[in-house]
Formats: sequence, structure tokens, C-alpha cells
Amino acid sequence: MFAGCYKIIHIPNLEKTDQKWYNLLGDNMKRLFIRFLIMILVVCMSGCGETENIVSSVPTQSQPISSQPETVKTQSKIEDRVRTLGRTNIAREGIWLSWSGSGIEFEFEGSSATVSLVGTLVFGESHQVLMGVFVDGSATAKKTFTVSDKGQTVTLCEKLKSGKHTVKLLKLSEAQYGSVCIKDVTADKMKPTENKKLTFEFIGDSIVCGNGTRAKSSRGEFKTAEQDVSLTMGYLLAEQYKADARFISATNYGIEKFTSGGKLMYDIYGYHAPFLADQVGVGAGEYTSIAPADMIFINLGNDRADKITTDEQRQYFTAEYVKLISFIREKNPDAEIFILCGTATYLLENEIKAAYEYLKEDKKLHYFRYSFESLLVYSGVSAGFPSAHSNQRMYKELLKEMKKLGFKP
Repeated sequence: MFAGCYKIIHIPNLEKTDQKWYNLLGDNMKRLFIRFLIMILVVCMSGCGETENIVSSVPTQSQPISSQPETVKTQSKIEDRVRTLGRTNIAREGIWLSWSGSGIEFEFEGSSATVSLVGTLVFGESHQVLMGVFVDGSATAKKTFTVSDKGQTVTLCEKLKSGKHTVKLLKLSEAQYGSVCIKDVTADKMKPTENKKLTFEFIGDSIVCGNGTRAKSSRGEFKTAEQDVSLTMGYLLAEQYKADARFISATNYGIEKFTSGGKLMYDIYGYHAPFLADQVGVGAGEYTSIAPADMIFINLGNDRADKITTDEQRQYFTAEYVKLISFIREKNPDAEIFILCGTATYLLENEIKAAYEYLKEDKKLHYFRYSFESLLVYSGVSAGFPSAHSNQRMYKELLKEMKKLGFKP
């Protein structure tokens, strides 16, 4: 340290080069001069000490900038570790699921996985959000549970054979009766599953939502615990074609004001989560970021058809259906679109077919009439809606029609 500092203030060969000048100095002057040199040395030595401290504080390659305790683990955002299913809304607090059939899917290595989530309570305890857990490609939910507005942590699976597994978590109940926010998922070596090649979209009312598919009686008050979109014809069809499924459906939402009381599918179709803003204040999310579907199935105009009684109302129904189909086509320019009739009744069959006839120059638009009314088949009704049994029959008949048209799984 001293040697380095000395070089900073060294006066080269003072005695030899300036010997004459040095001899001229008196003893007092010599002493003052020597003291002056000593003071300069002290100051420089002090400065060199500070410089050493600064240099030693800079990390080198062998000295890490910082080190965290091994028990502290940083985790990526949940949306980076799972694949979202259906239309979802990603917010700061997590992934919001609103529509029926929306959810997440991921792969992991290990034997168990858990989820932390919270729901909205819109219509009381009897209408809590219903969730379903599908493990390793199971056809039906391995586990179902309701979600409270207090928040909870749920074990999705446990005691599995150690190894690679796939978990799909779906919202089984419909949007307007509540939403759920997935705040975090815990599992070892998580990663999102791969996107599927096809996307099917199902647009409709309570039947598409799966109302009554879990009901044990043909009568009774509607409950979200009896509403399971994974038991509907739509979900079964998408699974058959190994396609991702999107459900844009809500009870009592229809084509025009007479059968729906003013609740129009046209007003909610273009959003990720149109009911979420009223439930928790999170934005609905416009359609701009939603990828077009490959196949679309519209099941509207079958419910509450008895509300239309005059010719003027019938003409209005057809005109509004044409408007809705045109809007859906605009958002999905290359999709095959199927208009379905008969899932409940045939009361508006002529009006539904008239809308198809008006647009039939669209070669990717199809009309399909079921050969039976689902509400009249054996064990066909659950809590006033088509049962799981009826949905299976509708799925098989629609699958047969699609194969006939050349759309093979």
C-alpha cells in the first residue's frame, strides 16, 4: 500500500538533480520542507486506503454479486406455467375464469398438485362456482368441488405414481352465476401443455352450458352444482376430434328480445368475460385478442320458443338470427358454422331454417336438424333441461352428420 502511494507523490532524484538548490536552504527551511512532505504522505496514504475499500467492494467473477438462501425460490407467473383453455382474463391477481369450460391445463413431474383460488358469490351459497379436475386425459372429472368467495387451496391430485402427469382444471358452471380466479398452482417441474390443432366453439343458452346434466331428478330448483359442461354434446364432440373447446353460453341469453327478455348473445359474444366487470370490477376484455375458431356450433332459438306468437315476431326472429350469424362469421372468417335445431323443441324450426336459407351462399354454413326432441326421450330431462343421457344421444347424432359431410375425427 505504502509503495503504491509513494509513487503517486515521488519527486525523482531530488538530491542529485537539485542538490545546489537544496544546499541553499537553511536548517529551519529544511525542517519545514520535510514536515510538508510528511503531511502530503499522510494524506495520500489515507486516500489510498479509501480506494482499496472501493475496489474490494466490486464483485469479481469468483465473488457473486448477491446470494439468496437456498430455501427462497422464485417462481414464474402462473400464466407462464399453464395453458389457458377457452376464453380467460389474465389479471394481476391471477387467471380469471368466467365462461363454462374455461380453465387451465399443465404437465408436471411428481405425484401431487394443488391450486389456490377464490370465487365470486353472485346468487348465494347454492350457486357457487363448480370446478372439475381431469387427470391424465380422463374422460370425466376425477374430482369436482365448489369455490367460495373466501379463497381456498385445493388438492387437485395426490398419491399418483411418481412420473409425468397432465392435469386439466375446468370451470363446469356458467358465467353469469359466478367466476373464479386461479391465483397459483403448485407442482414439480410444471409446464404448459401443447395447443391442439383444432378449436371448436359452442354458442348457446342453458343447454350448451349443461344445465341439469348432474341433476338426479327431472324436477327441482336450478343449482350450479348440477350444471356440468363436460357432460354436454359440445364437450363430447370436441374430445372426439381432439380439439380445444370454447363455450360462449348463458342461460336465457338468446337471439332477440321476445324469448330472452332483452338478454342478447350479440351483446356478449365478443368478450373474454362479459360478466366479470359487474362481479369483481375486472374488465371484460374485447374480442381483438381471441383467435378465430375452426368449427362453430350455434344452438339458439330452441329455448322459450313459445314466447314468439305473431308473424311479425317470427320475421323479427329470423332477421336477428341473420344478424348474429353474420357477426360471428365476421369474427371467424374461415370457420365451418353449424346451425342446430331441435335440442329442445321444433317450435321455431321454420324461422331458424329461414335464416340459413338467407345466408346459404356461404358454403361453410350448415344446417342440422336433430331427429328427436331431447326433452321427450327416455331419461331425457334433468331439472327441466336435457340430461347427460340426452346430450350423449345428441352428440352421437351430430357426430354422424359431421362424418357424412366429410369432417372425420
